[in-house]
Amino acid sequence: MREGKKIWRSVFYKIRRFAFKSIRKINKLSDRIPKNHQKLIFTISKGIGIGFAVFGIIAFAYFQVINNSYKLSPKLLSVIGSPDKNILNKFSYDKQSKAYYLAKSDIGNKSAGMKSTGDGGNSVSGYSSRLPINSSQGITTYDNSSNISFTMTPMFKTMSGRASNGRVIYPLSVNGPKAIYTIKHNGTQEDIAYSKSISDSASYKYKLDLPSGLEARTTADGNIGIYSADSYLYGNISYGSDSDKQKLMMAKQKAAKNNLVFIIPAPTIVAKGKNSAKTSISLKNNEVTISATKLSSIKGAFSIDPSVVVASVSSFQNSANNEGDITYDSTNNQIYQSGLTGGNVGSWTTSATNTPLGRYLEAVNCVVYN
Repeated sequence: MREGKKIWRSVFYKIRRFAFKSIRKINKLSDRIPKNHQKLIFTISKGIGIGFAVFGIIAFAYFQVINNSYKLSPKLLSVIGSPDKNILNKFSYDKQSKAYYLAKSDIGNKSAGMKSTGDGGNSVSGYSSRLPINSSQGITTYDNSSNISFTMTPMFKTMSGRASNGRVIYPLSVNGPKAIYTIKHNGTQEDIAYSKSISDSASYKYKLDLPSGLEARTTADGNIGIYSADSYLYGNISYGSDSDKQKLMMAKQKAAKNNLVFIIPAPTIVAKGKNSAKTSISLKNNEVTISATKLSSIKGAFSIDPSVVVASVSSFQNSANNEGDITYDSTNNQIYQSGLTGGNVGSWTTSATNTPLGRYLEAVNCVVYN
């Protein structure tokens, strides 16, 4: 909103200065022109002034419309998530990269992987986010405990992103739907929000940019999981030599990808009242397609929420897609992997010798909410 006002003021003052200069020049010239032509000159200068005034009004109206595209009405706010106020002090804008960050200083910081207690202390559950002004650069999520990250790029056009109260808003068009990213304690929630009912269906595609060593695949429950090699290959690791580092990199690439690092749950519709809308998610060649049908059955504002578990856990716990190894902690408003069920790990000893070093390197499985 402030950016729009600054642009408008700048344009207005430039137009006004140009108009005044033009009128003064015309008035000076009129002294040299015969009196029978001065009336014509006065009419021309008056027309120029009116023209600039009309242009200024149109420019003002245009910028007002643009600014209104970023506003969130009470109806929209009722169908999207609320930001976690405890971590907003770690949300910032970087002028050089033209992007918004959550916990920017924690990216690549090996000590940042400590889980927070949920009250805003320590780190943000070991994750950071990058949300650029230009959405075509993609939204990047970092698991700081394992130094693993991936980028999810919308394959549809949006307007520039603006931050507002713990959210980054990307209007898809002037006064149209909005892609809204809300900062949460352990993930970034995305809502594709509509202020009113639309035609029957909608579909949105995203490109997954996965670094070497990561693999995306559909889970048995219909969600999308992003997997790495075993967690002991990541985290706070010290290398004896460059050769050791290269060997570890090769191991990450060649090892089976069975460590669940990020989850993109199947989407749902958030709306007031009953409706028959349906959603789906699919993965092909690292492209995620989110689809919704029967949207005409919805009355009023709604959001296509590709991340059921993004809003407060207590609100969505009953309707969320549970992968089986995901626990919903409504007390701390977090989601984390459960312990083993249906089995045991037997007995173990602390007196063993020649045990491999570095097997106990914890890599917290950060759940990503698109």
